[in-house]
Amino acid sequence: MKNENFYKLIVTKNNKEKAHYFGYMPYEDIMVEVNDFYDTHKADAVEMIMMKKEEFDKEVSKKP
Repeated sequence: MKNENFYKLIVTKNNKEKAHYFGYMPYEDIMVEVNDFYDTHKADAVEMIMMKKEEFDKEVSKKP
């Protein structure tokens, strides 16, 4: 699909980092999630790392 984007988001809050994966969705939808980390979850920072579909699928398949 043309409008699919794949990102690894590293969310920092209170000096702790956690990775979240968002893919198979438009960029605008991913930005809604980024804003939610700031607004709702009070994140200190959100780093967005763009990924290729193959990288995304490989990383997500490793998660328990």
